[in-house]
Amino acid sequence: MSGFTPSTLQAQAGVPLRINLINLDNPYHSDGGGWHDFVLPELGLNVSVEPEGQTVFVLQASAPGTYVWYCDLCCGGKASPSMRGTLTVVP
Repeated sequence: MSGFTPSTLQAQAGVPLRINLINLDNPYHSDGGGWHDFVLPELGLNVSVEPEGQTVFVLQASAPGTYVWYCDLCCGGKASPSMRGTLTVVP
């Protein structure tokens, strides 16, 4: 629930970016059962990670720009300032 670290990422357009999503919350977390996710609608991503779990995935943005990702499972969802971040894609 403390947020994403880092909360800003930069990638080059067309180059795969490997994300290591680690969830430090336990299953007794009072909001969402400890589950978190990485949602980035513009890139079609919605990756979930179980309590005290870890998942690695790859994203690839073809268009330069700034994209916002967020956790949509708990903690206030995308409205929570600590549970969101930005991806800047450069040419």
